[in-house]
Amino acid sequence: MSAFTDFLKDLFGGAKKSTDEYEAARRELESYVQENSRGPLPEKVTLPETPKYERLEYESKSDDELASQAEKELADYYNSGKNGIDAEIDALMKKYDARKTSAANSANEKTSSVYAAYSAAKENTANDVLKRGLARSSIAALRESELDESAAKEAAAISKRLYDTVNEIDGEIADLGVKREKALSDFNIAYASKLTAKIGDLKSERDKKLAEALKYNNSLSEKEYKQEVDRKSKESDLYTKALSQKQTENELKKSGGNSDYSSTYERMRNALSKLDPSDARKAFAYDPIYRDNLNDYYYYKLYDEFGRR
Repeated sequence: MSAFTDFLKDLFGGAKKSTDEYEAARRELESYVQENSRGPLPEKVTLPETPKYERLEYESKSDDELASQAEKELADYYNSGKNGIDAEIDALMKKYDARKTSAANSANEKTSSVYAAYSAAKENTANDVLKRGLARSSIAALRESELDESAAKEAAAISKRLYDTVNEIDGEIADLGVKREKALSDFNIAYASKLTAKIGDLKSERDKKLAEALKYNNSLSEKEYKQEVDRKSKESDLYTKALSQKQTENELKKSGGNSDYSSTYERMRNALSKLDPSDARKAFAYDPIYRDNLNDYYYYKLYDEFGRR
């Protein structure tokens, strides 16, 4: 059983008093008014989608990556500083070694000179004693002993001066280690300060670029949002105008501005004529198709014929 048949059954009190001709005419009437009366609502206007803008991508480095980058950028400075300290210490070491070698050579030359001089003196003494016939006397032996003792004393003095000089140089060499450690410590402090400043600069540059990218991307999002709002507003305005135009058309039809009401009236009258007066009155009173699709003139004209008791 169709929904329309159910409607008729309810309308006429449970018994199907309508004729098959009315049911067919009613269906034809419904089809006609859907096509020729006020018609469906206008379709909603859909404007093209708003464009999506390409975002600015910035791959920022982590703090650890920036620290590593700073170390690489300062590698030449660090190596140059350490190598400079080592080169300075090496140069001083070579200088001290040269001084020790020079002092040793000088001491050897002086010692050789002393022994040569005393050897000559001993020879002169021996010749003098021999001339005087005292070669085997105790005087000759005493004189030779005195010369040997003097030579030994001068050689010992030279050796002592060499020893003192070497000790002094060794002390300066020992101080080189302390000097190197202090120089390295001072350099490391300067390097650490420079590295900290470099890392700070890299972080500031990264954060600045991040902020610029975020600001730019936010501006794109805002631009897209405004364009989307504008698109929706234009769609709404266009649909509102279409609805207004449709309403105007419908009002013109209801006021008699459209000759289709005459044809609709004739079709409705033909359908109601297929019912007995009682059922026709009920159909006219309770079926909304009659009121919704006629202007006042034709509606009351139909009422006079089928709606009065």
